Amino acid sequence: CNHAIFVLQWQITFNTPPTMSKETYMIECITRDMISWLMNDYHYSMDKAMDSVYTSKTYGSLINVNTGLYFQSSQYVFEDLQKELSLQ
Repeated sequence: CNHAIFVLQWQITFNTPPTMSKETYMIECITRDMISWLMNDYHYSMDKAMDSVYTSKTYGSLINVNTGLYFQSSQYVFEDLQKELSLQ
């Protein structure tokens, strides 16, 4: 989900599941990416990666649509998570 804006717009327009809002879809994509990067780059287990993301302040900000964080790239949000988890 961290592609160029026009690709993101295409994905939102054509790939969003019909029962999911565009905001929720974007949040899920970012969340998926962050969990995947923790597992691949930091060798976290799936449980540890999921727990680290879902209990973070970064995730709390991400799911609060009023912050607009969900509209940033996955990499941008992950950088915040890395700082929060002291991985940088």
